[in-house]
Amino acid sequence: MKPTIVKSKTKVSPEQILGEARTDPILSRWRSSIWKLLWKDLLVYTILYLVIGMIYRFALPKEYQYHLESFIKYCHTQNAGLPLTFLLGFYVSWLWTGGGSQYCSL
Repeated sequence: MKPTIVKSKTKVSPEQILGEARTDPILSRWRSSIWKLLWKDLLVYTILYLVIGMIYRFALPKEYQYHLESFIKYCHTQNAGLPLTFLLGFYVSWLWTGGGSQYCSL
């Protein structure tokens, strides 16, 4: 099996802090990047998190902060069903069954 050769520039100019990342981002070259799929959801989640945090800290009186904290604790106790790592174990085994069989058939 031959090793893969990756061609790159031999010299990086001082203006380019991260090599080619500033002029030729790698995320724009990938067609099926996970970041391309998730960046909108991550942006919405981050903005909502910041807005709710600002409202909680600066706009709510102490009484409503207490009610919100008790609601959050209630939601946390209701979410104590199956742990995420347990579910991810099933997902990884399902992926390995499909991908592993394809790899072995090569």
